[in-house]
Amino acid sequence: DPVVDVLLELPLPAGRLWKHSERKRLGRIRVPVVGIRELMAMKRAAGRDVDLLDLRMLQRICEARGREHHG
Repeated sequence: DPVVDVLLELPLPAGRLWKHSERKRLGRIRVPVVGIRELMAMKRAAGRDVDLLDLRMLQRICEARGREHHG
């Protein structure tokens, strides 16, 4: 099942988060979702073991996306 994390404190400047957010459908509404690079920065800053594991997976996703866009 999908999980939605709600941030109570912003770990990065709000303007950066908003500028690089993506709009995703959640049921019948569209919500801003943090961009992958900003998510990586937040995971890196948190530094917990689970965040570092997530960070590795996010890096693989970015690499795969890069290959999709560059050949």
